Amino acid sequence: MRLQFLFLLLFAPVVFAQTSAPDHDMSQMQHAQGGFMQGGMHHEMAKGVLLDAKSNSTTHTITLSVGPMNLPANTSHMKMPQPADLVWTIPMSGWLLAYHPKIVDSGGAAVPGTVLHHVAFWNENRSDFLCPNKEEHIFGAGGELTDWAIIPGFGYRVEKGDRIRIETMIHNPTPTSYEQVFLEISIPYLDDATPAPVKSFYPTWIDVGVCGNSSYDLPPGPSKKVGSVPAKYSGILLGVGGHIHE
Repeated sequence: MRLQFLFLLLFAPVVFAQTSAPDHDMSQMQHAQGGFMQGGMHHEMAKGVLLDAKSNSTTHTITLSVGPMNLPANTSHMKMPQPADLVWTIPMSGWLLAYHPKIVDSGGAAVPGTVLHHVAFWNENRSDFLCPNKEEHIFGAGGELTDWAIIPGFGYRVEKGDRIRIETMIHNPTPTSYEQVFLEISIPYLDDATPAPVKSFYPTWIDVGVCGNSSYDLPPGPSKKVGSVPAKYSGILLGVGGHIHE
């Protein structure tokens, strides 16, 4: 069988503030189209799932919506039709400050977060500063719907026209079917007109496979796998997040 680190609490998006900006070497970067986190798995594609992006210049908030998605009860991620990768084109130059994910139905009512297997954002225009052979992973969430709150004075730098690939996987382990479901992510931001710009942080993806393939064969019986990722820059560790499945 194939097993991905994401499903074992071995995935941890980490945010650094660095004393100097990293050298994003694009020459060796791999563009992992078609489901980097799916570990080579193949699914039926869900039809009609679109990305909608709305910007509110008054509140300085961007709201992304992925959907609609139909989730029949008691359906694993292997049997569930999955959305295709979607691309969000950054509409301004500035900083993304936080990520607030939720699952809702077509009427805006809350749907249990457990139906989200995972979602991941990848900046196709930048490489990861620890693993330059990979695209920069800027946000991830699972069924816990972890709220990535604002870190005062810091933000993720983006340029107008940057392409952010959104990869979503869904399932429904509950006995209740949900129709016309949307994944919504609210992102507060600051643009370049901000009087006092924030400092940039740099997200990275800590992987038991280090900078290689993110999946591996699971042998029978007890198993342990360890990876060591060297930090190439000095800086301040601002946050760590994890994700686990039953």
